[in-house]
Amino acid sequence: MVKKIIRPIVSRAAIFSAHTTPKLVTWRHSGQEKALKMYKSFSPAEYQTRKQSIEDYISKLRKIGIPVIKTKVFGTKQKGKIRLGALQEYVHPEFLLSNYLKKCSKEQAQQTFSQILNLIKLTDRSKTVAPDFLINDFAMVNGKLTLIDVFPPVNFNNLNPERNITERRWFTKSRIRHLIMPKSEVARVQANTEELFNQNAMNRRMLSAFTKSRPELKSVFEKIV
Repeated sequence: MVKKIIRPIVSRAAIFSAHTTPKLVTWRHSGQEKALKMYKSFSPAEYQTRKQSIEDYISKLRKIGIPVIKTKVFGTKQKGKIRLGALQEYVHPEFLLSNYLKKCSKEQAQQTFSQILNLIKLTDRSKTVAPDFLINDFAMVNGKLTLIDVFPPVNFNNLNPERNITERRWFTKSRIRHLIMPKSEVARVQANTEELFNQNAMNRRMLSAFTKSRPELKSVFEKIV
């Protein structure tokens, strides 16, 4: 009975996202190499919700000017459930942003950092999406900084930052969370929630990531922020 009560609360507060690291394989489709990402399996109803959530997320990101890699969301039936999958353009590992930064020129690193800060600014201004940007979420696709992680970090039907952050804060402070979440996880969720809706926090996150990849450019990146 407790689980039945907790489940809708957790779902509404967006504490447990299905966004685990997907299983990634390369696959040749129509003569072209593709990246196949396979996520968790869900009930048919939950699958439709997740699929729609991803498609809406991609649509909103593109609408505000965020370059998103070409993606087709689909499902495969597995023992009464449907496993969520995404078929994308294949990106060679050397063009994944974390790898690209290690070998690109100083000027390219500066330009890329400025670009990613601008993308963060676009999402902050829009108030319609709250991407959980990480350096591994991006790649250089045809010379353009592009988002390759299309699974929305905040999962709720009507994307409302104010309501969502209030619910997540309420949940992490409530007694109910002790039944299903350790204190360390609660602290992580609280910190992550604050970052999702705080441009300065997201900028600091990226500054840290870029500096880790190119420590000799730390002062250069700090001036850009």
